[in-house]
Amino acid sequence: MKRSALGIRVSLLLLTFGLGACGPSQADYDGVKKQLREASAERDNLKAQLDQSQTKTAALQQQVTNLEQAAAAKSEEQAKTASKAGGKKHARTKARRKRR
Repeated sequence: MKRSALGIRVSLLLLTFGLGACGPSQADYDGVKKQLREASAERDNLKAQLDQSQTKTAALQQQVTNLEQAAAAKSEEQAKTASKAGGKKHARTKARRKRR
């Protein structure tokens, strides 16, 4: 009986060391932590770049909108000026015809 108890203890001891050796080592754990920190830093950097790009895009879109509005206003102003000038020219032509 003493022999079997000793055998069981030895078996448990070997099993404990065997299971401990199967798990990840501290070096592996530290390596994974380092990779996670690097990936997180890269993600944060890319997110900051994306935010900056979105801000710039919004500012440029606003500039385009302002330029389009200014161009439309100028075009309308030129059309009004041209129609007034055309009306005056037409009136002059009528006046000349009446004189003849």
